[in-house]
Amino acid sequence: MNTNKITYSGFLIALGVLLPIIFHFIPGNIGPILLPIHYASFLAGGFFGPYIGMLVGLLTPIISIFLTGMPNFPVIIYITFETIMYGLIFGYIYYKKHLNIYLALITAMLIGRIVNILGNYLVSEIIFYDIAKPFIFINILNNLTLGLIGAIMQIIIIPLVINRVNISLANINIFKKEK
Repeated sequence: MNTNKITYSGFLIALGVLLPIIFHFIPGNIGPILLPIHYASFLAGGFFGPYIGMLVGLLTPIISIFLTGMPNFPVIIYITFETIMYGLIFGYIYYKKHLNIYLALITAMLIGRIVNILGNYLVSEIIFYDIAKPFIFINILNNLTLGLIGAIMQIIIIPLVINRVNISLANINIFKKEK
């Protein structure tokens, strides 16, 4: 991994830590609705591929919990696996296989949500045993519906950012070649 990728990956991790902080200043609990921690792993996968996307997806929630206490325990367990899958799947489909960005994004979102739901279920079963049983179905419904607005925003924003940055980089490279 070269220095530029390390630097930009660090920037994306910082973005993944800072966005939830910014969103928590807004009244109401909009973090679970707008899903700000997910952007870092999607962008890393889109810009640098599945391995860096997976690494950013792993490190962002872990660094975030140490610096901010968010996401709290046990939520960090399944959010970490979810963001790992986002970076890995999106990076593989879009960056490696060069398939449609929207197809890659929606596929990664679906797989990530499935991982989140499975993680939520397993954490409830393993850590909380019978206490959480009545809430498992509610949590699953919550995970499927609560972040729909955030997912729609991601489907709009992430391709725009990736395409704009790629166009800007192409323009810079074209400009350098003209000299």
